[in-house]
Amino acid sequence: MEVKAQINAVQIYAEGAEVRRRVTLSGAALGAEITISDLPLSLEDHSARARVLQTTGPGRLRVGALRVGLGLPPEARAPIQAPTDAIREAARAVELIEEELTWLEREIEALRALPVHARPQLMGRAPAPSPLEARLAFDAFAEATIEGHTARVMALRQRHIEATRARARVEAEVAAAEAAEAARAAAVYKAVTVALEREGEIEAATLELSYRVPGARWAPRYQLRLKSAEAEAELSLRAVVCQNSGEDWRGVRLILSTASPLGFFELPKLSAMRIGRSQASPPSPAKPRPAPKADGLFEDFDQALERLRREAPRVEVIERALPGERHEDHDDEGDAFGGAMSGAMDMMSKEEV
Repeated sequence: MEVKAQINAVQIYAEGAEVRRRVTLSGAALGAEITISDLPLSLEDHSARARVLQTTGPGRLRVGALRVGLGLPPEARAPIQAPTDAIREAARAVELIEEELTWLEREIEALRALPVHARPQLMGRAPAPSPLEARLAFDAFAEATIEGHTARVMALRQRHIEATRARARVEAEVAAAEAAEAARAAAVYKAVTVALEREGEIEAATLELSYRVPGARWAPRYQLRLKSAEAEAELSLRAVVCQNSGEDWRGVRLILSTASPLGFFELPKLSAMRIGRSQASPPSPAKPRPAPKADGLFEDFDQALERLRREAPRVEVIERALPGERHEDHDDEGDAFGGAMSGAMDMMSKEEV
């Protein structure tokens, strides 16, 4: 039976984190083999643990075998429903701005192309009086209208740029959502299968699954606030959390820890303190016996060394006394060398004299 467990809490270490999920079981799931699916691929298999937190009823429920495996998505999934309404609204906003821009630009062109007719030339008669005030009023109306339309066009062009960016942003978000949904539909995930053993009648039970993921860490961030009126300061500590485990930890209770989940620490040995009559100290633990035939481990090395000593050529030192040198017998080579040097120095001093 496949079930899904919600993340209840996450304990974050300096490197890595421990995720705890809980699921409530009832009915046929009690005393059966259940599979908790949709777990991240970064889950460390050896760290998976399951336990029963509480049960409702007089019976007893315990966890049997547990194994971690890979899960495959089902072959048939519901089609992806993209939020086309948002794309349609963003595109419609751009179209409305473009339509208004087109209308204003055409009206500006029409006002600029509108001619002012000249006074008619009559044959044999004086020309009609020119309506100067009407001409000036028309020119003022045309210029004011063109100026207003131009300002409106500039504002609409800015709005068009913003609307185009908003449409592109919505399209990118929808495309990313579709790609994420497609990737999730074809993604391989890990699943934990737990065998439950029931004894007696049980109505419901809460099962907790915990596992570790490596892609998470946290770091402290300190903030010091100084008060100018008083000689006081307030120090606050915040935590910066980053994770790439493939899970969504938003709205989950986070627990920060400075410990290392994979570190090895040897417990100290505390000496016993007895009150009462003196007693003999407990015997110290026996030393481990050497391995059998340990004395012959270096026989080959000793034989090779002895063979090199026999085959090595001998070096003879020939000593010859210099004129005027006193030769004395010494026990070691260092004294002989010193006597020879002193004799040589005496001879050199005599030659100088």
